[in-house]
Amino acid sequence: ATQLSITSDQTKPSLILEATESAPVNGEFIITATFSEDVSGFSSDDIMSTSGIISDFSEINTSTYSFKITATINSVDISIAADAAFDEAGNGNSASEMLSLTFNTAPNDIILSNNTIDENNEINVVVGTFNTTDEDAEDSHIYQLITGTGSDDNERFEIINDQLIALEAFDFEVKNTYTIRVKSTDSFD
Repeated sequence: ATQLSITSDQTKPSLILEATESAPVNGEFIITATFSEDVSGFSSDDIMSTSGIISDFSEINTSTYSFKITATINSVDISIAADAAFDEAGNGNSASEMLSLTFNTAPNDIILSNNTIDENNEINVVVGTFNTTDEDAEDSHIYQLITGTGSDDNERFEIINDQLIALEAFDFEVKNTYTIRVKSTDSFD
């Protein structure tokens, strides 16, 4: 008698979603979807995203795909449902875990609490305190004087923590306007 051997494949392909960056500033994430084996039938229509726009879908090979998610708010959840793709035996994939990502919004304005100083001031007196406008309310900020347009008088001041300090006594008759250039950096920049 001829011996017949049949292999039964009932194992669903598993799926892992990974982002190339954990907290980008601009809200664009490159996502890789990796199946445990070769699959077919997977497309961008199978990707579920809350508050994200899917683009640049591509097949790297028959088990790995990549796509871009652009978040429309500062967080996005991505998942792929079961049976979005099928292996050679016709088994649909198992559902992916939810991939939740957040992005940082760069600071967009710096405010100095006071922009005047008394003539003949004391050296090392506090001129004012900096505050940063940032959509990410929980961010902390670091301030520094930088060179470039508007940095003409940087050497006359220093910043300690969030305070602008005068390094000299000013004389109104000699000069009455000073310009500095300040950079505010949050914890992600």
